[in-house]
Amino acid sequence: MSNAKQERKVLVANLNKVSGWGEAKLGSTSLEDLLWLAEVASLLPSQGRGMSETLLRYRTKYQPTICYSGRKSLNNGDAVAEFLAGLSPTETLRHAERLLDLDDGELTRRYVTDRPDGKSPLNEGQQRMNGGNMIRAAIKRGDITESELH
Repeated sequence: MSNAKQERKVLVANLNKVSGWGEAKLGSTSLEDLLWLAEVASLLPSQGRGMSETLLRYRTKYQPTICYSGRKSLNNGDAVAEFLAGLSPTETLRHAERLLDLDDGELTRRYVTDRPDGKSPLNEGQQRMNGGNMIRAAIKRGDITESELH
């Protein structure tokens, strides 16, 4: 399936969930119009669906990428996601430590090795996500700038 067809299929499914319009109303809609509808849907007030509705709005904006293992993945396309694209969880934690002025290995100890049972409470994807979220939070607070990422 081509990227455009796959993107269209995902948009239709997500818009159906948000709007309840159904395939009949969206089936012949152009990709350009579907993207516009997705943008409009992201601006609609909450209809009581809470977290699932919020995640759904953002999911329509995800961009395809290839993760460090070579598998297909999705990211939100922001500067941090672009910076971390293709990095392993260990590399992501190292960059977070460097950018946040933490001791070398501090996050690795926190998330991986410094556990009483020797097992990490987080899987590799969660470790990588936490490293990225720490970087995003530092940018939002103004501790670092996007230009410092590279």
